[in-house]
Amino acid sequence: MHIVTGGDSRMESVCNAMHEVDSNEFPLTIIHDAVRPFLNIQSLDSMIDKFALNNKDGIVPYIDINDSIRNRALGFSPANREDFVAVQTPQIFKTKPFKNLSIRASKIKSFFR
Repeated sequence: MHIVTGGDSRMESVCNAMHEVDSNEFPLTIIHDAVRPFLNIQSLDSMIDKFALNNKDGIVPYIDINDSIRNRALGFSPANREDFVAVQTPQIFKTKPFKNLSIRASKIKSFFR
């Protein structure tokens, strides 16, 4: 485990971590929100097992959205919630491609708004 200083946003914290992580030493990166301290170890083990079985660079849990949502860009008009999901943590990624993507993202200044 490697702990780093957070940033002003979740994404900035993730990018700070990715700058510090050696992808040879840590082939997997698991991201979890500190504001959700009750991580179920069995759920995490299940996610790691599922991740090991697929040939993807990451696995991200999500839940359906039951709340009414609006599109701010379209004058707060109703949006079809079936087109969206709420992304959860923990999230598991192969460190090397995720680190490369995070470093590229950190160079986009508007990315952290």
